[in-house]
Amino acid sequence: MSNNEYTQIGWIGLGQMGNPMVTRLLDAGIEVGVYNRSSDKTADLQTKGAKVYPSRAELIRAYPVIFPDGFRLRRHPRHP
Repeated sequence: MSNNEYTQIGWIGLGQMGNPMVTRLLDAGIEVGVYNRSSDKTADLQTKGAKVYPSRAELIRAYPVIFPDGFRLRRHPRHP
């Protein structure tokens, strides 16, 4: 595995934990796409360089690695 494999990450959910983690990824030079139900939480990260997506589906199609919000992951039909 090369160091370049995880230079593009998608992130769903920007709560108390998601926002600071995305900020650290951006500070490290990693391209991060974000989606959040309420768009007000995406504005600050967009000014820091995050790409904001209007839907989870578009974000998932755009990034090879996705960090999902736990609630949505549990409610996914393929998740046990």
